[in-house]
Amino acid sequence: MTFKCDTPLSDLPETSRIQIRCTKCKSMRQTTPRDLMRVGRFSAHLKLAQLEDAFECDRAACRSPVTFTSFGGLNAVSA
Repeated sequence: MTFKCDTPLSDLPETSRIQIRCTKCKSMRQTTPRDLMRVGRFSAHLKLAQLEDAFECDRAACRSPVTFTSFGGLNAVSA
């Protein structure tokens, strides 16, 4: 198992930064666990790997899969 497979969203500090990068166009965006839980679309118990699978590039012309490149002060993680 990896960090992303074992860690639920609720285990991250609410103010940590989640950096999301498109695998195709390399567009990047940032959010926080608190913002994701506040939207109500994601359960606090959702594992980070499942969360990553639920995301896609927010550019309308792309909509490709994304990867989380870092979580706050933690090093980049990969599945």
